[in-house]
Amino acid sequence: MNTRAKKNSKHTLRAMKENTRQGYFNGSRPTFVIKTVEVETITIKGKKKKRLAIDEQEATIVRKIFDLYLNGHLGQSMGAKQIAVPPERARLNIARQAICTYEIHEILSNSTYHGEFHLHKR
Repeated sequence: MNTRAKKNSKHTLRAMKENTRQGYFNGSRPTFVIKTVEVETITIKGKKKKRLAIDEQEATIVRKIFDLYLNGHLGQSMGAKQIAVPPERARLNIARQAICTYEIHEILSNSTYHGEFHLHKR
């Protein structure tokens, strides 16, 4: 890598870290429960900066998924497969028709849903 590219990379990473430190969102697609909200601060390029906020409607679904996983239903513990079956899906009040086992497993295992967010990590 040439020196100009190294300098650009270093400055870009520094700017992204500073953006994150100030509470702004750098980009990409937020997770299921998170939405982006534009704020009044405007960037050098004229775009509005964004912050992350919780989508309460989706957060309710995730809370129900964790409740079913941790406490079960009628005293019976449940895993991702049991939560994804139609009767449980109806209990979650999900607007879309299908939520698959994979998506529930992602919600249960992704540290973002536990309150952790890491810069440059998937």
